[in-house]
Amino acid sequence: MRPLKDYIGIPFKDKGRDRSGADCWGLFRIFYQEQFGIELPSHADDYENTQEGKTIGGLIIKDIEEKWTAIEQGQEKFGDGILIRLMNEPMHVGVITSPGWFLHCIEGADSVHETYRSAIWEKRILGIYRLNELCKQP
Repeated sequence: MRPLKDYIGIPFKDKGRDRSGADCWGLFRIFYQEQFGIELPSHADDYENTQEGKTIGGLIIKDIEEKWTAIEQGQEKFGDGILIRLMNEPMHVGVITSPGWFLHCIEGADSVHETYRSAIWEKRILGIYRLNELCKQP
C-alpha cells in the first residue's frame, strides 16, 4: 500500500488512468488498484471528455447500483467513495481517506486531499458508498 501523500499532486488529465495524469475516476481507480488490489472499470472509452456530465453521471450511477452499498454520513471509512454533484449532475467522485477528508481531482488542478465538510463540497454530496467487496471487511 502506498502512503496517502503519494496520491496528492497527480496532474489532471481528461480520461487519464495512470499516475502521469488522471481525472477523478482515474484517480479513484488508481487508488483502488494500489490500496485494495481491486480493478475498477476504466470507462475511458465510454465518454468523449469530462464535460459530458450526463454520460459520466450515468456511468457512475450504474456502477453504484450494481456494486456499491450506501453508507450513512458518520459511518464512512477509509476507501469509501463519495459522489458529488457538479453542474447539477452526479459526475464527480472522490475517495474518503478518513471521516471528513477525501482525495480527488477536478479539471484544471492536480489531485488534492481536503475536507468534504467545507461549504464548497458539503452541499454537493449526493452520497457515500462502499464497494460491496469491502463491506465484509472491518
